[in-house]
Parts: sequence; structure tokens; C-alpha cells
Amino acid sequence: MDWILEPFSESEKELFRALKKKPTPLEHGETAAKSFDCSLMEVADDIAYGIHDFEDGVALGLIPPEAISRRLLDELDSEWARQSGLDRRSTFSHELQEPPSAGGNRKKAIGALVHAMIATVHIEHDDRFKDPLLSHRAALHPEAARILKLLKGMAFKYMIDMPSVQTLEYRGRQIVMSVFEALETEPKRLLTTSFRTDFNQAASDAERLRAICDYVAGMTDSYASRVFERLFVPRQGSVFERL
Repeated sequence: MDWILEPFSESEKELFRALKKKPTPLEHGETAAKSFDCSLMEVADDIAYGIHDFEDGVALGLIPPEAISRRLLDELDSEWARQSGLDRRSTFSHELQEPPSAGGNRKKAIGALVHAMIATVHIEHDDRFKDPLLSHRAALHPEAARILKLLKGMAFKYMIDMPSVQTLEYRGRQIVMSVFEALETEPKRLLTTSFRTDFNQAASDAERLRAICDYVAGMTDSYASRVFERLFVPRQGSVFERL
């Protein structure tokens, strides 16, 4: 990918490649710098998914009303809310918590929250870079970023970090690992034709493993489940049953 960095100076390349946090076997790393377009995409992604995942949790009754009052109303900066056009009580309590059958007001409240977040986006400048693509980046107002982090944290706590969800995630992980190990053991017998060709043409062990990874990564949930059942569940699948 050297061609992407070619327009920049050597010092800019070195700074741009620096890591804020190194990756570990259990966590992704984090870059110290971002290009302007990537920073804009990240802010947009955080606002869209952070707020609407939270909305889903409220609408489904998974995020309790007392958590909204305790975490958001108590911690929301009233001056920032006023400047952003947010009515603290209606946006974060009554309108959000109305019954699912009457979601109009909740949609308005969520829309107001999205608008408040977008309106705080501003451009920051990093003097370490000379090229404008690297020296400029989009960022949220600190209070907006803090509230968004609270919303994402609540969505994770009440929607993702639940035993009913985690058991499904565990099952999915076991399916992926089991299928990969089977394919790695017998690739020439178990891989589909196109991926078997990639496997046979690979010049190294790493490329051969990549061919298997690409096959597994392209599976949908239902397809992976059918492959798993065909490989490991007795009396499942036949030569006449297509995957």
C-alpha cells in the first residue's frame, strides 16, 4: 500500500504509521493519526450506530428507564444540552420511554439527539502534519463525545453483554473454529472448488491458511451452521443435499 502514502513526506509517513495502542491477541490496536476522510467516517459511524443501537434497546424494553435517568439525566451537562437545543427531560425520559406502539415522539427525540451530535462536529488541526489530508480531522465536541460514549456503554451492557446474547456468540465462535480446523486438516477434500484452486496455487503456508480463512469469512451464519452440521452432526446432510 505504499502508493497511498507516496504523496507524503518521510516524516509524515512515520507519524501516520505510529500506533496509539499496539494490538494484542485479544484486542485491536489503534492508530495515533487518521486522515481527514477516515476521521469523518469514524464520527459518522459512531453517531449513527451509537445512538440507534441505544434507541433499539429502549424500544425493545431492554434498557430500563431508571438506567436512562440515572446515567444520562444525572450526568448530562445542562448548558451543553441547552445550547444544542435538547430538552433534557423530554429527550431523555418521557419521549424515549413511551410504549413501542407510540414511537413517534421517541423518533423525534432520537432525531434531536442525532442533530445535536452532528452540530458539534468541528475540524481540528494537527500541526505535526503539513499535508491537509493528514493535518485536518473531524471531531465531536467533548461533551457530545462523552454522552455518546455513555449511550454506547448502555447499549453494550443491556443488549450485548447479556447471557442470552453471549451464549449465541460463544456458539458461533465454536462453529467457526471447528469448521476452520476441519478445513485445515483436510483442505483438498473439504474446500469448495474455487477455494481449493486458491489453496493449491498458494506459494506458502500463510497463503494456504489465507485461502481457508477467506472461505470461512465469506460464510453467512446459516451457511456456516449447515457446514458444521454436515461435518459433525450425525444423520445430517447427504450427497444430494446442496449447501
